[in-house]
Amino acid sequence: MTDHLDASGWRGRAARYVALWDEREPATALALLRIVMGCVLAYDLIYLVCLDLTLTIFDDVNAYNLGYSSELSVQPLVRELLGPGPLAIYVVVYGGIAAALLFAAGFMTRVSGVLVLVTQVQLAALYVDGNRGIDQLLRLAILLLVLSRSHETLSVDARLRHGQWARPSVLVPAWPRYMIIMQLVWLYTSAAISKEHYLWSSRGDYMALFYILRYQHFVRWDMTWLPAWVTQVGAFTTYWFEALAGLMIVACWRTRRDPACTKRSTRAWWVYKRAWITIGVGLHSTLLLLMNIGIFTTGMLAFYFCWISPAFLQRLPPGRLWSALRFVPPPASEGQTPA
Repeated sequence: MTDHLDASGWRGRAARYVALWDEREPATALALLRIVMGCVLAYDLIYLVCLDLTLTIFDDVNAYNLGYSSELSVQPLVRELLGPGPLAIYVVVYGGIAAALLFAAGFMTRVSGVLVLVTQVQLAALYVDGNRGIDQLLRLAILLLVLSRSHETLSVDARLRHGQWARPSVLVPAWPRYMIIMQLVWLYTSAAISKEHYLWSSRGDYMALFYILRYQHFVRWDMTWLPAWVTQVGAFTTYWFEALAGLMIVACWRTRRDPACTKRSTRAWWVYKRAWITIGVGLHSTLLLLMNIGIFTTGMLAFYFCWISPAFLQRLPPGRLWSALRFVPPPASEGQTPA
């Protein structure tokens, strides 16, 4: 009787909580997150170099147009070490590109990941107004990936240590992916809370996107031909997609408890989970196609690799095309994520 009470009481709940954060899953999802996020950050800086804007943005205000690092009361570390002038800027920018590419390739993954964080923080300190929300979000995700074992597959480290580029069946702690999922859900929830303007609600007929797509600074081409009702559907979908993001935690919990979807309610949550992910990918892909807003769209699409579950990897078809990703459970895979 006492054992039954403990199993269903606080001790049982505590044990299940500990077991959740101690679960193991294939390293593939974390490896894909590492690859795409490293590529996104590298592309951002390479594009800046191609536009010849590195000194214009990050150097002294007296020499160039936008930079104001010389006026900061506390100079960034790179300025303290290398002094004023373009050398510090070049070290941070080109060092950031190299670190991001090495991190994506999985070479000395934790060291290169730390270097990515250091260079990104220094760039944010050199030009505070350029410290975008997506930059902060990616830095938090990179920190989690540094603490993870994303280098166990699809990496140079895996090749050097184990003789294989891809190790799709190796199991690693799943908690970094769970934390990235929670980060993504909170991002959308806070975004919905921040949409206070009446044009994002029924009071303004959901006309926010109608006006946004008429700002020539943001759009890739003229969008004045687009009917108002299309933008209203887009604004309505965007707002409620973000507002209902918190339900994804419930959907994940319900589908974990019943991975076979034997209950009708579980099947409904399974449909909601897939529909929400599909809508999110569609929204950000549409933004990438229509609007020029930096790496926000590509960075957000990179986050969606966090939804790759062991069950999905296990369902991949056999064959050479998917062999690097397809998960084949070992005979005894205790602690593996069910869905």
